[in-house]
Amino acid sequence: MVAGLSVEEPVPEVAGVAAADEPNDQDLCNKFETCASCINADEHNIKCGFCLGGFLSYEGVGKTTYKCGGYVSGQPNKFTCPEDFKTTDCRGWLCDYAT
Repeated sequence: MVAGLSVEEPVPEVAGVAAADEPNDQDLCNKFETCASCINADEHNIKCGFCLGGFLSYEGVGKTTYKCGGYVSGQPNKFTCPEDFKTTDCRGWLCDYAT
């Protein structure tokens, strides 16, 4: 959980962000809405990762409502994630400056 946001909550609608009712035709991982379903997915030999704390932005498309995106090891991603792109677990972190 990051700052009160559960990583298992479905992606909310965001004002000013390109909305889509169907998964992105170019990225088969877009259909996964939770971090747990996303990082455990493997779509046609493409691994899926989750943008924790932000939304994916695709080159030529811009910011989307998608959090789950596909990637291939050793190749540049076709998207950016403004926060933390998770590929192995769904844990976020919070700093405890007192300790």
